[in-house]
Amino acid sequence: LILQLTLLSTIKVEAARRRGPATLESPAMEGHTHTLSLLVVFILSCTAFSSSTPPGGLPLPVIDDEGAADGGDLPETYIIHVRKPPGVVEFATAADRLEWHRSFLPPTALSESGRPRLVHSYDTVMSGFAAVLTREELAAVEMKEGFLHAYRDRVLELQTTYTPKFLGLERGEGLWDLARLGEGVIVGVVDTGVDPDHPSFKDNGLLPPPPKKWKGRCGFPNPRLCNNKLIGAVSLLRGDVQLESPQDYDGHGTHVAATAAGMFAPGAQAHGQGAGTAAGTAPYAHLAIYKVCGEATCLESNMLAGIQRAIDDGVDVINLSLGAARHLEFYDSPIAIGSLAAINRGIFVSSAGGNSGPELVTVWNDAPWVMTVGASTVDRAFRATLRLQNGRVVDGVTLNQPRDFNPIVHPLSFPGAKGDLGKEHCLPLSLEPVEVRGKLVMCRRGRIEPSRMATEVQRAGGIAMVVMNQENEGDTISADDIDFPATGLTFADSEYIVRFYKQGTIKSATLKFAGTVYGVTSPRSPAVASFSSRGPSWTTNGAILKPDVLGPGVNILAA
Repeated sequence: LILQLTLLSTIKVEAARRRGPATLESPAMEGHTHTLSLLVVFILSCTAFSSSTPPGGLPLPVIDDEGAADGGDLPETYIIHVRKPPGVVEFATAADRLEWHRSFLPPTALSESGRPRLVHSYDTVMSGFAAVLTREELAAVEMKEGFLHAYRDRVLELQTTYTPKFLGLERGEGLWDLARLGEGVIVGVVDTGVDPDHPSFKDNGLLPPPPKKWKGRCGFPNPRLCNNKLIGAVSLLRGDVQLESPQDYDGHGTHVAATAAGMFAPGAQAHGQGAGTAAGTAPYAHLAIYKVCGEATCLESNMLAGIQRAIDDGVDVINLSLGAARHLEFYDSPIAIGSLAAINRGIFVSSAGGNSGPELVTVWNDAPWVMTVGASTVDRAFRATLRLQNGRVVDGVTLNQPRDFNPIVHPLSFPGAKGDLGKEHCLPLSLEPVEVRGKLVMCRRGRIEPSRMATEVQRAGGIAMVVMNQENEGDTISADDIDFPATGLTFADSEYIVRFYKQGTIKSATLKFAGTVYGVTSPRSPAVASFSSRGPSWTTNGAILKPDVLGPGVNILAA
């Protein structure tokens, strides 16, 4: 849930997201008491309906919060809200709806590419469409009878083997037993697609067919890639073969789906750590996948189309591990608009709260009808300890646990001790071999990825790396997946070592790798992850208390 249950993930375990299955949480719901109980954990995962309306009422002008595009009046995609024709409550056919939406657009295709202007035609999620227009053409659309509101399409950000046990989920008892492991629930994941070959998506002959209400389809060229676990997968993207396939070429959607509703997958591990049987929070639920994001971009117009298809297909739960990293009025937020349409049809919506913490008022997806989920820690660690020269033992974390590292006393080096920021962050070509050769090298997070810092330390002759948290990262340590001996430390422990290093009383340490440990009490857990976005919601949206719940979201192993 990681984050939404979803915080899923992403959640900052990029290191492990493509390694193997894992476990987390997710949402599900079918209107039954047992299923609702599952959701509470399920998503750790309301219907309080409210909306913010702009002064002056409708019709509204174009929302242009990002300014004119550089380079003149170039075609861009806009999401446009329109009224239905006078006297029409519901269109008789999809063709009638398309004809009405096309009536707002210029009669010609895009001159350079020949592509049609209409990108998506919406009905279930809103009355309107997405289309490619110049600003001049959009101005003409705005003058047409029935126009309500328009805004430029925006880019969204994509926001375990042990976690079920940590949450108290056990086979044959408790919520898993009461909710029948999510059996009969259809979880729709709107994300980057799915890798159908992963063991988390096999039905193993244990699952029944999907409910009769299911109307979705399998969009893979080989329909046998779908089964009673992965019951459907489609792409809402257009372009080349890779975009139009529901296959996940990014990894985020696969991670999210496995976290929410992955099947029991024995033998899951990452570099030998966290070994066990991985499972999603609802392992017997059905999965329906809606690819709305490619490797290069993730647009609101496609996300709306994914929510619409999920509603029409008959899902019970929609999981959105993405969001706009900016404050939006509800009437200007496609996620708020699309999720309200889902809620009005009895579909539970769980959404990531964002990774913009620890500052306040940074939470995303803050509509009151959405279950907004933040990220928390668990009491499992991939341990790598430092025994300092003064005898103090500092516990760190790393995913890669080399077996051949010699746990003897080595000299410490902090190249940034004199204030050189390049050396403090171990930027490329910043370190001098004379400073670090044969030493444990201290590097500060924040400027480049730890894997790149490790490359620099190794280039200059260091034998291992101590990755120090920044102040805003606090006690939340990422288990970095780097092919080099290392340990990550909390900010407090990092500052302790730096202080005594500068005083000259700590100049050496022993690094020892201890593998996976459970029942960790320091730092205590569950605790809010440093990166998890904080509430309350933006004051214009009512300063609503968000996120609603927390779910494990730090160092989670999943597909």
